[in-house]
Amino acid sequence: MEKSLKYYGQGDLSVGFYLERLKQIVDSLDAHTDNSIYDINDVMEFYNGVKFLDDGVHDTRWEPSYIKHTKSQKNLLKDIVGQFFSGLSVRDILTSIDNLKNEYNDDFITCFGVYDLGSRMTESDFKAILKASNIPDRYVMRSEYLAKKYPQTIKDIFLSDIKNFESFLGNFSISRSKEVFIPASVSKNDMLTFCNKYIESDEANANYVQILSNPIKGIERYLVVDAPTRLKAKHRTKQLEDKLFKSRSAGGLKISMAVLSSKKAYDEELSKSSPTDSIALVDGDWIKEHLDFPTLLNNVQYLYDFFTPDLISALPSYPKVEMGVMEIHLGVTTTNSYITGQYFSVKQWMAGMKVRALQELLSQHDIRLEEIIYWFF
Repeated sequence: MEKSLKYYGQGDLSVGFYLERLKQIVDSLDAHTDNSIYDINDVMEFYNGVKFLDDGVHDTRWEPSYIKHTKSQKNLLKDIVGQFFSGLSVRDILTSIDNLKNEYNDDFITCFGVYDLGSRMTESDFKAILKASNIPDRYVMRSEYLAKKYPQTIKDIFLSDIKNFESFLGNFSISRSKEVFIPASVSKNDMLTFCNKYIESDEANANYVQILSNPIKGIERYLVVDAPTRLKAKHRTKQLEDKLFKSRSAGGLKISMAVLSSKKAYDEELSKSSPTDSIALVDGDWIKEHLDFPTLLNNVQYLYDFFTPDLISALPSYPKVEMGVMEIHLGVTTTNSYITGQYFSVKQWMAGMKVRALQELLSQHDIRLEEIIYWFF
């Protein structure tokens, strides 16, 4: 068969490419067809045909009567698929997997659960079948059925590759697409050991290590990230980022940041700065002449970019305003991640430097910034 039918979803651009093949399959069906003439790849095509028809996908050039005919054939396709799987022995399953086309690996694993093939084989049988197959581990771990039916085998598969920990963390990311199922046989201690092993490994990705240093909503069901592990994640993130930036030392964008207390020095620095630099002034001479609390508070409110003109704090991260489309989708974020970009990092550093400069200048006059805030409230 050429151009085997495969359904990737309604929004996928390949849909139109497969419609002619869908028509060929529908037209070839006969209610009295002998199911024994079909092999595993035929049946996987039929299974994908059902998915096309379930979603109402058809060629706009087809006549309404023909569209109605294709829908009527859906049950026949389902029957053929069901009868095929209901008649498979363990040996048949092994033969089927041996002949299975790569594009149908995920569909076969889905059908394994739908048609309860696990009821016909022991865990040792299943291990043997997986060993003889070319089915990638990622498809096996995406099956909730297999995680419940063969918990020890799925545990062994999960813990056998350190990169699987990234797949696990992907379950809690905003952009997750395919969930992996963790069997009950993986204890929280197993997971914590695996987590530390991942953080320490040479294959660790800074994006994934970084999210371990903060709370992750929902992860406590599988893993309790203790304080030493969280601290280790923070240190390891810095190591990985330093290594990454060193390897890119020839490129990148240099940004200078400075907060000056002299108006003259500020003007000089500003004149030689580039558009990407951040230069600010906390005027020590002006503060010396205006030491009353209302005036100092007005400075904080209006001169240091801590607030908008409407006195809304400018210090939080505002991703939709401060980040581009590409930047907002980079990295790994969980459902409770605080989304920040490069602009926020510069803003945060500058705010900290301004506060430190202000504290230092006020201390020269025996005034603490906290006293001004206390006076106001």
